[in-house]
Amino acid sequence: MEAFILLVYIAVLAITIVAGVKILTNAGYSGVWILIIFVPIVGFIMALVFAFSDWPILQELRQLRASAGGSYGTYGSPGGYPPPAPPPPPVAQ
Repeated sequence: MEAFILLVYIAVLAITIVAGVKILTNAGYSGVWILIIFVPIVGFIMALVFAFSDWPILQELRQLRASAGGSYGTYGSPGGYPPPAPPPPPVAQ
């Protein structure tokens, strides 16, 4: 029974590490930062720093939008979405 519990623990730990690496690389950080979770207090502090800091991928996205003219994706401006169609006229009965 103890071997089964150890096997489950190792499987959960491996899945957690893989998911953490995927999240960190999608955010623009190196996947190696996941190893900081093994340092007790520092791991918690770094998780907060990663959660509330300006992610590198978002900085790059802002720079790309600014280089595209600054109006990419804004509503009602050139390069944005068109205004909505007016509602149909009421039907007289």
